[in-house]
Amino acid sequence: MKKTWFLTNHRHLFACSEKLLKIMKITIFIVVFASMQTFALDNYAQTKRMDVKVDESGIVAALEKIEAQSEFFFFYNNKVVKLDKKISVDLKDKTINEILDAVFKDTDIEYTINNRQIILSGKETGSLLSQQQKSVSGKVTDRTGASLPGATVVVKGTTGGTITNANGDYTLSNVPGNATLIFSFIGMKTQEVAVGNKIAINVTLAEETIGIEEVVAIGYGTQKKASLTGSVVEVKNESIINTPVANITNTLSGRLPGIFAVQRSGEPGQDAADISIRGFGNSLIIVDGIERNSTQFNQIDPNSIESITVLKDASASIYGARAGNGVILVTTKRGKTGKPLINFNVSNGYQSNTRMPEFVNAGEFAVSFNDALRNSGRPLYFSDAKVKEYRAISGESVDFTTAEKAQYEANKPYLANTDWINVVFKPIAPIQQYNLNSSGGNDQVKYFISLGYLDQKSVLRSGDDNFKKYSIQSNIDAQITKDLSVGFDLSALLAKTEYPGFTIGSIWNALLNDVPSKLLNKDPMYPTGLGQGSADADISGYKKNDTKELSGSFSVNYSVPFVKGLTAKARVDYSTTTGFNKNFSKGYNVYNYDPVLDTYSVARGGMNVLTNLTEDYGESRNLLSKVMLEYENVFGKHAIKALAVAEYTDYNKNFFSAYRTGYLSNAIDQLFAGSSTGMKNDGSENADGRISYASRINYAYSNKYLLETTLRYDASPRFAPDQRWGLFPSVLVGWRLSEENFMKDNFKFVNNLKLRLSYGQSGVDNIASYNYLSGFSFGGGYVDKTGDMQLGIQTKGLANLLATWEKHTVYNAGIDFDLWNSKIYGGLDVFYKERSGILAKRSASLPSTFGATLPSENLNSINYRGFELQLGHTGKIGELKYRIDGNIAWNRAKNVHIEEPDYSTADKYTRLRYQQSGQWTNQFYGLDAVGLFQSQAEIDAWPVIQDNNLNKTLKPGDIKYLDFNGDNKITDLDRHVLGRGNTPELNFGLNINGNFKGFDLSMLWYGATNYTYLLPYMFPYGAIPSTMFESQMDYWTPENPNASFPRMGNGGFANNKYPSTFWLKNSYYVRLKNIQLGYSLPPRLFKSIGVSNCRVYLSAINWLTITNIKDFDPETNSVAGTFGFFPQQKTLGFGVNITL
Repeated sequence: MKKTWFLTNHRHLFACSEKLLKIMKITIFIVVFASMQTFALDNYAQTKRMDVKVDESGIVAALEKIEAQSEFFFFYNNKVVKLDKKISVDLKDKTINEILDAVFKDTDIEYTINNRQIILSGKETGSLLSQQQKSVSGKVTDRTGASLPGATVVVKGTTGGTITNANGDYTLSNVPGNATLIFSFIGMKTQEVAVGNKIAINVTLAEETIGIEEVVAIGYGTQKKASLTGSVVEVKNESIINTPVANITNTLSGRLPGIFAVQRSGEPGQDAADISIRGFGNSLIIVDGIERNSTQFNQIDPNSIESITVLKDASASIYGARAGNGVILVTTKRGKTGKPLINFNVSNGYQSNTRMPEFVNAGEFAVSFNDALRNSGRPLYFSDAKVKEYRAISGESVDFTTAEKAQYEANKPYLANTDWINVVFKPIAPIQQYNLNSSGGNDQVKYFISLGYLDQKSVLRSGDDNFKKYSIQSNIDAQITKDLSVGFDLSALLAKTEYPGFTIGSIWNALLNDVPSKLLNKDPMYPTGLGQGSADADISGYKKNDTKELSGSFSVNYSVPFVKGLTAKARVDYSTTTGFNKNFSKGYNVYNYDPVLDTYSVARGGMNVLTNLTEDYGESRNLLSKVMLEYENVFGKHAIKALAVAEYTDYNKNFFSAYRTGYLSNAIDQLFAGSSTGMKNDGSENADGRISYASRINYAYSNKYLLETTLRYDASPRFAPDQRWGLFPSVLVGWRLSEENFMKDNFKFVNNLKLRLSYGQSGVDNIASYNYLSGFSFGGGYVDKTGDMQLGIQTKGLANLLATWEKHTVYNAGIDFDLWNSKIYGGLDVFYKERSGILAKRSASLPSTFGATLPSENLNSINYRGFELQLGHTGKIGELKYRIDGNIAWNRAKNVHIEEPDYSTADKYTRLRYQQSGQWTNQFYGLDAVGLFQSQAEIDAWPVIQDNNLNKTLKPGDIKYLDFNGDNKITDLDRHVLGRGNTPELNFGLNINGNFKGFDLSMLWYGATNYTYLLPYMFPYGAIPSTMFESQMDYWTPENPNASFPRMGNGGFANNKYPSTFWLKNSYYVRLKNIQLGYSLPPRLFKSIGVSNCRVYLSAINWLTITNIKDFDPETNSVAGTFGFFPQQKTLGFGVNITL
């Protein structure tokens, strides 16, 4: 960032770089190893050495010995190749060529080695291989005859293959006559064709019914979508990477029914969406079998992800204690058999604010601030002449007298109309993303390696709010023997964030104190604006965060040869995360600038804080080990699949922090440079773990009647030994009506129709550790006999030996359908969930005189209900293929029981105001505003006392309230439910995709409603001059009686600050989350340089928003009177996808 910072922190940066270099070395080794294994096919014949000894035996005996101790196998025509000759050889440590030369000496047999295949022929007939190898060409189309560019054509059992060109044509050279070609294309059924004597093979691929044969990830395994009995949705990699955003969560909005994603901020590194499954809260996130938090999930490179699956109902119960709010399963890419593929993806763009409030200009400020002072009975700040001057400098047409005009020209150098938002924020900021990945393999070794880089700048003009991310992902699978395979995964991440010394909330509040009549400084080190200084690290200091993650996994899979369908698996996962934070805060002054003398003088205010430095370091590690047994078999019409899992988790976290202040100079940002007076340090350690056993049985009869049952048994050290274990069962059933004969005979247009029912329990162990023990904690202190303060300990309060798991019970009913070969498809789910045993304290129901700290108990309960509907359509018009997929979801929750005082004898209005049990959770309480007072006579005649002072403080332009409880006065009991809270209850999405020849277009719309937005600008102007928003100029005056805002006041008036319908807005928004137009260039343009695919695209993110909210982005969290938000960003970008 700054040169001084770099020089003083080079050691820390070097340490970070050194660790990253080590990770990169390990990754490079893995890539080289995987590549060597792939190319080992060609080197096997040169490196494999064997011993062969035969004595007066036929040549066949020698060939059998070779096959017994190697992976070679022989092909020959026994009518052409005679192997009955007796030979004697004794060969030791020889290559295959040396052995065969000796075996076939003095015979007419020739051989050709092709990988592990050895083809024998007679000299007189020539090589059988050369006779059979040939070129095969053809065309791949769909059932309508349209060409399929990019379809894969592979010789079965080899790595040789190609992809079709823009016209669907392909050519393969050196194809053996006995080969089989495999044709595949996304969304189509794979087809195999034997070559035989054909040299031209044209193939028509049939479309797959949407999702029927698709395999999706579920807990601890995979399952065909046709046999799913739970509410499970999935998004594939193709959809994820079509939205080039800085984090994963913002790609999910609107894509999947029941997934609520709200982006509250656009700040780099902090712009992830809050994800909730069915509104339940924070979900369990599993990445390749490892539990991750939301931050770790957000930082995964989208190019490394194969799919994201969401388990919404009893299907999540297999994860037991952690799955109460649903489960998100992330599966990263793995290598596949085929030639090595190298993909390079580049995305560069510019971000800007979706919405930014506009501040008043200098003329409007002068007028409105004077009105505020006048209404508050204070002296005016601006004279009439000054008001005219500021209106003129703001561009208004003003009628000056001759004397006023002369005075205006004389004062002009000192007059300003400063747009402080434009001073602090710039119009655009760059964002760039790069990813290089490679995959490939053969029957023995498969690999996937991905390198990613993200650089996101912010729209702060100082350039001091940035985010960078470096990521590495490597997955390797090796087939050791026919029955034994192993896997090794490695991933690493380095994330670096930089912020100015003050939070974005502080910067906004500082901006509100920067008036437009203040002159802008020329020297950046002498800020004349409070927000200007807060947003500049050179002035206010900085905050830096470095996060490093490293995780590795090793797995073993063994197919038990003597029990068909039985597989044993074991896996160990280890991950560690370290975080270093450095916060160097500097106080600074705000200055007045004299443009004539070009001098600065200290003005009022500034950030009056002592320069201080806080550094903290945290490290966490997680060890997960598990063993599994899987069994799968079919007995006639009966299909059985079973799973048993034993899992052990060990977690540890350490934290340390240090603080100093009293710096003599801001030039040295190190702890040693601060004063030892007032210095602080702190530290902690946390250990946790879990032991779990789980099982699942899937049964299907005739592929029509489906049953799934799971059982999870979890133990947590957070509870007393007698309460430590929790049992979580589930039962799911399904009926595929489309497989019934009466459906097949009478409703042939129905490709899939399935009914589902499920019941499941899961839990949450969200409780402080050792709540079941009474003990002591460090805190407080005491004065010893010398009068010095000493560190002390204090009681933790009462223990609770009965505290146990919070239980979640969910019921779900659903239907899936697919009609007319996916011309129409979709599904409907309805659910009901009970959440019981929520931990709470009895502090509300017991008297305040109770003399001990109460423990948490399983007291509260909530229930949820909702539905999700998905409806889609695929079609084709000429060469245009398209797909439209829409979804809508609604949910709402109600408090069944909340620990609170007993309201059974209270009056109606007391219960309506305070009782939470039996009430909906997402509600807003406030007063009913019924307009603005227009005259003093109206106030005098108003029978309701609003100010507890006979309405003596009320004036025309103040808000008038409804007396809800009819006692002729406004009190807290007049507050009642006005509407929903600030979390949307109804969410909807629309996904449109199409391709025409080489062009492709995708659009994703997302929207929400059934929520309220509390306008965050209730009361402008404090005791000192401060600014306000342009929209607030529509305030009440006698000349503007139908205003949107009450009368101005210096700091506002108490009567107008109550939360009420005046400030509350029933809200909605519809947002074009992403639109992308791409074009795949003809492969022939790049064939000579080895490029098989090159696609370019333009994308726009958050580019259009339709809403009834003014000034602010509708997803921003609204809190009355606060402005602590970073505007969401819209992005316009260009990208390239290249495949070699």
